[in-house]
Amino acid sequence: MLVALGMLGIIFFGFLLTVILIPKISLSSRVALGYLLGIGVVTFLMFLGYLAGLRFTFEDTLRILIYSILILVFPALFLRKRLDVRENLKTAGRFFKGLDFIEKIILGAILFFLLSSFIFTLYYPVGDWDALALYDWRAKIFVDTGGMEEGIARGFFFGYPFITSL
Repeated sequence: MLVALGMLGIIFFGFLLTVILIPKISLSSRVALGYLLGIGVVTFLMFLGYLAGLRFTFEDTLRILIYSILILVFPALFLRKRLDVRENLKTAGRFFKGLDFIEKIILGAILFFLLSSFIFTLYYPVGDWDALALYDWRAKIFVDTGGMEEGIARGFFFGYPFITSL
């Protein structure tokens, strides 16, 4: 449950970023970009927070996310006049009604595979040696110690990007 709430918080943070940075896009594009921007920017903010003295704990990460959302809410509310959610929903409805039968089947298959992939990865985590040794083990060290000191002492952990572990 906490993972789902954390992901929703990250998507909401990215959604607010898209409201500020890209005011004229569709709702579905805004949510998709919100996920991509949110996960990258929050990970970068976690790293900056670590450099500023915060640890990689649940509380500190939640604090970073909440403060970031609060900082973005006011500019996003100020810019919301440019957004017309009803018009976006009408446009999405027209888009789906305009699809022929084959396109609807393809879209349904894509949505099915995305959803089944998400459910599968929640129930069956990664088990390959490289992911466990490089990404998951480094994340475990970050969580157990709250920082990067032990990971830095082991050396070889830093040949791969931090986003996978953070």
